[in-house]
Amino acid sequence: MDGLLFLLLLGVAVIALAVAGLALANRVVFKMAARNFGRRRAQSAIVVAGLMIGTAIISASLVVGDTMRYIFVNDTYHSLGETDEQISGTSQFGTSTWFSEGVYVSLKENLSRVAGVQAVAPMINEPVSLFNPRTNLAEPSVTLAAYDSAAMRSTVFGDLDGKGLHTDKLGQNELYLNALSADGLEAEAGDTLQVSFGVRNATNPLVSDLVRRNFTVAGIIQQKDLYGKANLGGAKPLFIELSRAQALLGRPGQINRILVSNAGDTWGGEGWTGKVNGTIRKALDDAVGMDELGLTLSLADGLEMNSLMGYFGSEYSHIMLGLARSWGARTMTGAVVPTIDLNGKPTMGMLAIGFNSTDPAYPPVREGTLYVFQGPAAMLGVGNGTPAVLAGMGFDGRPRSANLIAELLPPGFEDVLPPELRDISLGFIGPATARQLLSGGAFSGELLSFARVYGADNATLAAIASQTRSALDERITAKDVNLKVVDSKYDQLKAARTAGSSIGDIFMIFSVFSIIAGVVLIVNIFVMLAEERKGEMGMARAVGMKRKHLIRMFLFEGTMYVFISSAVGAFLGLLFGKLLILAFGFIFGGGGMDFPFYFTWDSILLAFCLGTLLTFVTIFFASRRSARLNIIRAIRRIPEPRGSRAGRPDILAGAAILALGILFWLIGTGSRSALGWMVGPSLVILGAAVVAHRWVSIRAAMTPASLLMIFWMFKPTWMALPGESEAASSGGGLELFIASGLLLVLAGVLLVMFNSDLLLRGLQRTVGSHRSTRAVLKTAISYPMEGKFKTGMTLTMFALIVFTVTVIAMIASMQASTMDNERVRQSGGYEIIGFTNPGTPLVNVSASTLPPAIGDNYTIRQVETLSAAYVDVRHFDSKGGAAGGTGPAITTSRNINVLLGVSDDFMKNNSFPLQSRDKNYSSDRECWEALGSDDSLCIIDGSRLRSGGGVYAGPQFGEAPGAHVGGTVTISDITGQNRTRTFRVVGIMYQQYFFQGVISNKRLVQNEFGGADLYLLVDLGPGQNADKATKDFKRAYLENGLVAIDIPAILDMITTSVSQVMYLMEGFLAIGLLIGIAGIGIISYRNVIERRQQIGMMRAIGFRRRNITSSFLIETSFVTVIAIVMGIIFGIGIGWQIYDGGGYKELGASFAVPWGNLLVITVGAYIATLVFTFYPSLMAAKIPPAEALRYIE
Repeated sequence: MDGLLFLLLLGVAVIALAVAGLALANRVVFKMAARNFGRRRAQSAIVVAGLMIGTAIISASLVVGDTMRYIFVNDTYHSLGETDEQISGTSQFGTSTWFSEGVYVSLKENLSRVAGVQAVAPMINEPVSLFNPRTNLAEPSVTLAAYDSAAMRSTVFGDLDGKGLHTDKLGQNELYLNALSADGLEAEAGDTLQVSFGVRNATNPLVSDLVRRNFTVAGIIQQKDLYGKANLGGAKPLFIELSRAQALLGRPGQINRILVSNAGDTWGGEGWTGKVNGTIRKALDDAVGMDELGLTLSLADGLEMNSLMGYFGSEYSHIMLGLARSWGARTMTGAVVPTIDLNGKPTMGMLAIGFNSTDPAYPPVREGTLYVFQGPAAMLGVGNGTPAVLAGMGFDGRPRSANLIAELLPPGFEDVLPPELRDISLGFIGPATARQLLSGGAFSGELLSFARVYGADNATLAAIASQTRSALDERITAKDVNLKVVDSKYDQLKAARTAGSSIGDIFMIFSVFSIIAGVVLIVNIFVMLAEERKGEMGMARAVGMKRKHLIRMFLFEGTMYVFISSAVGAFLGLLFGKLLILAFGFIFGGGGMDFPFYFTWDSILLAFCLGTLLTFVTIFFASRRSARLNIIRAIRRIPEPRGSRAGRPDILAGAAILALGILFWLIGTGSRSALGWMVGPSLVILGAAVVAHRWVSIRAAMTPASLLMIFWMFKPTWMALPGESEAASSGGGLELFIASGLLLVLAGVLLVMFNSDLLLRGLQRTVGSHRSTRAVLKTAISYPMEGKFKTGMTLTMFALIVFTVTVIAMIASMQASTMDNERVRQSGGYEIIGFTNPGTPLVNVSASTLPPAIGDNYTIRQVETLSAAYVDVRHFDSKGGAAGGTGPAITTSRNINVLLGVSDDFMKNNSFPLQSRDKNYSSDRECWEALGSDDSLCIIDGSRLRSGGGVYAGPQFGEAPGAHVGGTVTISDITGQNRTRTFRVVGIMYQQYFFQGVISNKRLVQNEFGGADLYLLVDLGPGQNADKATKDFKRAYLENGLVAIDIPAILDMITTSVSQVMYLMEGFLAIGLLIGIAGIGIISYRNVIERRQQIGMMRAIGFRRRNITSSFLIETSFVTVIAIVMGIIFGIGIGWQIYDGGGYKELGASFAVPWGNLLVITVGAYIATLVFTFYPSLMAAKIPPAEALRYIE
C-alpha cells in the first residue's frame, strides 16, 4: 500500500467515523434521512447507478494500468530471468564491441567477494541469417546466442528451457531454434539450415567476410520455456555453445557480452542494482587492459608487420618514453604507414613513419610536413618546399591521401630508425597525419606502433616493457574500449512500469470530463431532492429544526448513496477494465503478445476512496446550498424571488472570479503559459459579466460575455495579443484540452439559459403553429427554463461528454486521413524497402540484374539502391544560403549520422513528397533532380524536425531555431579524414519510418565518403503480390542479410491499430454518457412526482394523455438535443484548432467531421434518454386529474 492510498483510506475512515458520530448525536435527523433513502427504492437505485459511473470509470482506468503494467513487467522478467546487469558495448558503426574472455574471468574473480552479486556468465550475441532449403524460406534477421554451458549450469542462470537443456549437448553442426524463428522458416527438428554470418576480415577489421555453414536443427524451444533467455537472444534467436560460436565467427577467446545476476531471486535481484552498480563498474575498469585495445608489446628483433597494435591516444608513446628516460636510455616512437605513391610516383612500398619523441636529439616533427630521407628524395625528385601528396590505402581498405610540404633530412638521419625499417622508409610525418592515413580515427588501432630504446640491455628492455604494460593497464578503462554496464532489469522494469501506468493515466485523463459530469449529476440530484422536499423542510424548520439539521439530513442520506455507489462502481470498473483489455488483445494480440487480465486490490481500494471522497465533498457543498431556504416560502412552495440586479454576494463572487482571471493571465504572460492565456481572459470576461449584472440585466451581462468567451477560444491566430503567440509556441498538454472543454461548455450553457425565450419563440414559429402543439411545446420548454440551475447542470453534464467524444472522433478521423497520406510519404511509390549492413552491401543490383526467381515471376517497374555512408553532422547554420525557402526548422543536434546517395533514376521517378522546398524550384521533382546536377545541395528527412510534444507545432506558434530550407549543413567523414562538405538544404521530406539522413547524389556519397549500397527500393507492377515478393527478395539476397519490408502491409497494420485504439477510446469515453442518461432518467422520474399537481391541472383544463407524454418527451429532447448540438459544435471547433495548429494540416491530413461515428454515439444516447423518460412520462399521463390534484406525498 503506497502513501497516497493510505492517506485516502484515512480520509474515508475519518468521514465514516465523523458521519457515524453525527448520526448517533442526531438520531431523529438520521431516521428522517434513512426514511428518505428507503422510501423510493427504484429512485434510490437510479441515483446509485448514476453516482457509481464516475467511480467505475476511475476503477477501469486504474485496472487497465494494472494489467498493462503486469504485462510489461512480467514480459521483462520472462525475458531477463536472473540477469540483472549486462556488460556490452556498441561501436560507432553499430556493431557489438568484442573483448577478451579474460575480462570475464577477471571480472568474475573481482565480483566473487561482492555480497550483492551471485553469478557472472559470458555470452555472444551476433546477428545472422537463416535459410531453410526444404521450405525455401529465409529469415534475414536472427540472433545467434551463444552461452558457456559450464558457467550457466554452475550458477543461477541455469539451462535454456528449464528442463535441463544445455548447448554443450549439441553436435559440432547442430543448433537449437526458438519457436518464433522456426515458425518463420517452417522449420522442424532435423531440418538442415543454412546459417550466414560475417567473419572479421584478417587484414581489415572493418570489413566482414560472408560465411555460410549448414546446421541441423536439434530441437525447437517454445518461447514460454525460454525463461530468462528470450530477450538476451533477441526476438528470434538460435542457440549454440560459446566455444563453437567463437570458432565460427573467427573470434577465438573473445565475447561481446557478460551477464551479471544479483543476490536474490528473479523478482528481487534488481533491488541490488543501485548498491552493486558502482562496484561492477570499478571491477570492469580493473579487468580491461591492453589486450582489449589490441595493444601488444614485443621485444622481438623483427617487426611483426601483420600484427594489430592499438594506438591508445598518446599514452603509449609518453609512457614508453618516460620509463625509458628514467632508465637512462635514448628513445623514439612512431607509427608505420604503408604508402603507395608520392605525387603520383610509386614509392616501391616505402613506409612513412609517424614520429614522436621527447629525446632532444631528435627535433619535433611538424604536422603538414613530410621529412624525406636523402635516398628516396633523390629517387623521387623531391626537394625542400616541394608540394607532396602522400597517398596510400587506409586501414579500412579505402584510399587516403594527405597534402604535405617536403623537407629534406640531413644525410644519415635514417640511422635513428630500427635497422629493419631503414631501407624501406620514405621519411617522417606527424603522428596526426599518420593516424589520418592509417585509419582516420575510425577506431583505436593502427597498423603498427613502435618504440625504439637505445643504450639498454635486455633486462632493462624487459623491465620497461613490463612497466609499460602495467601503466597502460592502469590507465585503460571500460570507456576506452567502449564497454559499459547496463542496468538491464532495473531500467527495463522502470520503463515497463512507466509504460503500463501511462496507458492507465491516459484513460484516467480522458475520463476527467466523465468524472466532472458525475460531480454535476450529484449536485443536480441534491438540488432536485431539495426542490421536492421544500415543503417538508419548511415544516421542519417551523417546528424548531435548524439549518444545520437540514444539512446533516442531506449529508446522512448522501453518505448512504456515497458508500453504496462507490463500492458498486469500484467493482463495476473491473467489468469495464476487462472489456478494455479484451479489446487491446484483439487489436495487438496478433504479435504473439498475451493480454491476461490483472488487477490489484490497491487499485480497487483507490477507486473506492477517490469515488467516495469526491462524491462526499460534492454532497457536502450541495447540502449546504439545499438547506438555505425561507421557511414561509418553503411551506407554501413559493419560488425564491429573483433579483433583477446582482446582490452583494454576487458582486463579491464576480470580483473573486475577475481577480482569479487576472492572476491566471499574469501567470500566462510571465511564464509563457498557454493555459494561463486560455483561462485567464475567459475568467476575466466571466467575472466582469457577474459584476456588470449589478447595473444591467442578467441577459445583457451574460449573453455578450458568453459569446466573447467562445470567440476568445476560437479567435484566429492573426488576432493574437502580444505575448500570446510565444505562450502558444511553448506548447501544452491535455490540461488545455480539459480547460477548453469546461470553458466552452460553460459559455454555451450560459448563452442558452439566458436566451431560452428566444429559443422558445423560434420553435413556436417553426414547429408550433398548431394550437395543441404550441401548448405542449410551451409547457415542455417552460418547465426546464424555470429551473435554470438544474437544467444548466444537466446541459453541462451531457455536453461535456459529447464534447469529449467529438474531439476524440475528430482526432481519429485526422489520424486516419494522415495515415492515408503517409502511404505516399513513406513508400514514395515503392512497395518494398530493404536494408542491409555495411559488411554485406548490395552489389550491382538493378531491375536488369535480378535473379530469375524474381525477374521471371514479377512485373517490376523499378529497382533502386541507395548508398549510405556514416557521417558526423557537425553544424547546422540557419543563416547559410540565400534561397529564402520556408518550412519547418531542423534541430542542431548531431543525431543525423547517415549520408544517403540517390541515383538520377531515383530523382526522376520517386514520389516522395517534400513538406517544404526551395522557392526556386517549381515542383518536388525539380528539387529532387537538382541534387544530381549540383553536389552542394541536399535534402533532409523530416525526422530531424524540432517539435513540441512530438508533433510539429506549426508556423503560427513560431519556428524553432536551426537550419531550414536555404540553410546549410556541414558534415564530415566519420573516419576523420578531414573530408568535410557543406550542403545547402533545398528540401525537407516528411518524417520517415524506414530511412533517415542527409540526402545527396550517389556519385558524391560513393566517391567522397566511401558509401556502399545498403538500401533497396522496389516498385512492383499492378496486381503483384507484395507479400510474396518481399519473401522472395529476402530469399534471393539472403547472403547480404537483406531485411525486406512490405511497405503497404506495414502501413495497413499501423493504420488499423491506430484506428482501433481511437475507436476504443471513443467507446470508453462514451461510457460517460451513461451518467447523462442516468441523470436525465432521475430528473424525469422526479419531475413526475414534483409536478403531480400541475399534471392534474393540465389534465383538468383539457390536456390529453398523449399531450402529457409528449410534453415530457419534448422536454427531455429539448435538453438532450441542445447538449448534443453544443458538444458537437464545440468539439468540431477544438478539432479544427488541433488540425490547424497541431501538425495535422502540415502533414496533409484532411479536415472532415466523422458524422457516422458521432451519429451512432449521440443518436444512441438520445434514444436511451427517451427510453429512460418514456416510462415516467407514461406514468404521469395515466394519473387521473382528481387524484393528481389531491396528491399529498
